[in-house]
Amino acid sequence: MLSDNKFHGLIYEASRNSYLMELYDSITLRMLPVPVSTEMLIHPPHQPSAYLAHQQVVEALAERDQAGVEAAMMHHTGVITAFLEEKARVEDSRREMVRRMEKQLPLARLMKRRSPLAPAKKA
Repeated sequence: MLSDNKFHGLIYEASRNSYLMELYDSITLRMLPVPVSTEMLIHPPHQPSAYLAHQQVVEALAERDQAGVEAAMMHHTGVITAFLEEKARVEDSRREMVRRMEKQLPLARLMKRRSPLAPAKKA
């Protein structure tokens, strides 16, 4: 993640556009408090695709190929967007599963207390 941030920071610096650099700094500062799961750090699913997109950006910049840079950035944005959408879908699925389990747990406890097969309580 640090390398990714550094890569993007270098692109913004190279632009020598003070507005873009301020915008990048603002976005980066807002992103720092965003929690990142340990799993994402250990096995970042988007990393190979993001790395390839970065390579494509650098190559297009080196060739001064504006259309190539734009295409590479669109690809990079697509990779990250797909990753974030999948992460949100998984999180929604997890929340739904927890909601269903919480809904069923009180019922399961109630059934256990009333079960004729449950051992009799000692007086």
